[in-house]
Amino acid sequence: MSRDDPHIHVQVDVVGGDAAVRDMLASTFGLAGDLPSVVTTGCGLVVPFAMTSSRPEKVTCLPCREHARDEHL
Repeated sequence: MSRDDPHIHVQVDVVGGDAAVRDMLASTFGLAGDLPSVVTTGCGLVVPFAMTSSRPEKVTCLPCREHARDEHL
C-alpha cells in the first residue's frame, strides 16, 4: 500500500462488492457488518477502502476503470 497514490480505485470484485452485501444484510436482518479497512483493487494494489469507489465517474485509476468496464460487460 502506497501513501503516495492519489488515485481513487475500484475493488477487484466490482459487481459483488462488500458494500452491497452489507446493505442487503442491514435491510433484511437489521445487522450491519464491518467493511474491510483495506481491499484489493482492479489494478492489483491493496489500498484503504476509503480510496475506492463503485461510481465510474469517481474512479481516477485508469487500469481500475478498464477492469470495472470489463467486469460490467
